[in-house]
Amino acid sequence: MTNNKETANKSKLFIQEINNILSKVTLSKEQKFVIDKLLISLQTKPEPKTVFNTYKKIIEILIENIESEKNSPQAFLKTLNHSLHHVKDVVNGSIQEIHEQKKHKESIDLSILNNIENIDDTLTNHQDPSKIRYEINQQLSELRRAVKNKSAIEHQEQNLLKNTIEQMRKELRSVTSHANTYKKKLDQQKQLTMIDPLTQLPNRFALEKQMSVEYIRSKADKDGLWIAIADIDHFKKINDNYGHSSGDKTLQAVAKTIKSLLRDRQFAARYGGEEFVILLPNLKRQTATSILDSINQQVKKIQFIYKQHKINISISIGATAVKGNESMLEAFDRADKNLYSAKDKGRDCIVMD
Repeated sequence: MTNNKETANKSKLFIQEINNILSKVTLSKEQKFVIDKLLISLQTKPEPKTVFNTYKKIIEILIENIESEKNSPQAFLKTLNHSLHHVKDVVNGSIQEIHEQKKHKESIDLSILNNIENIDDTLTNHQDPSKIRYEINQQLSELRRAVKNKSAIEHQEQNLLKNTIEQMRKELRSVTSHANTYKKKLDQQKQLTMIDPLTQLPNRFALEKQMSVEYIRSKADKDGLWIAIADIDHFKKINDNYGHSSGDKTLQAVAKTIKSLLRDRQFAARYGGEEFVILLPNLKRQTATSILDSINQQVKKIQFIYKQHKINISISIGATAVKGNESMLEAFDRADKNLYSAKDKGRDCIVMD
């Protein structure tokens, strides 16, 4: 009874490990449906052969999935594939051993039946009490031996199941550890692809995602959403007169200033070249104007000296609120037109509609 309970507990833990692995792998709807059915079968038919066959099928699906996944890093896939193949080999070995034990048990069952028939035959065909007693004792000894052998085989079977599940759990724990490390690296790489390396602000790709998020939020919550485009005035002259390294430092200083003046969900990204885009969600016009004015004024205070020459930095800003049912792109185009209006007015100013 203890063995059965221990095996059941280990089986539950193993299912957890399998689910852990499944959470790290993208499965098709068909694969997920099959695996869900297999996991349910473990709860309804927990006998050893069912357990091993179920695990084998799940692992085969995972291996098939991995071998078809061409876009993931090869080192991780190689580790995962190797581990799952190893688990599959363990399961196959256990299935074979259980099959052999089953045949052995069937042989013992047949021996027990033969002994019972022999006892019946002895009682029917022999008259001599002493001979009957002797024959029955012989048959009972055979029965006891057969029952003892069967009990030993069942004990071995339980130990095999318990040890195999533990072995598979260890292997899958290793896979889970690799998967977690891989996921962290993937998240880090994903973050890097969304950051502009020069200014350390979110890049255009990150901006497009954030614009989509804030647009949906503004429609759901009926909050005001402002979009502003800021452009560094005479940036080409800075590059031409003081060199590209000075231009880079100017971009970094402006980015740092903009970022320092934003709060909560307020968002700034480098759009490209000397342009920055700012998203101001859930704000009324007066507050949005105040924030943009602060950005404009603080940029002019940036102290930038190049070979004893003070470089004056200013920005022009075009801004608008997203209106009614218009798209984010329509609002962006209007903010861009307002930016050109700010430049036409002499730069270093804000135009909002």
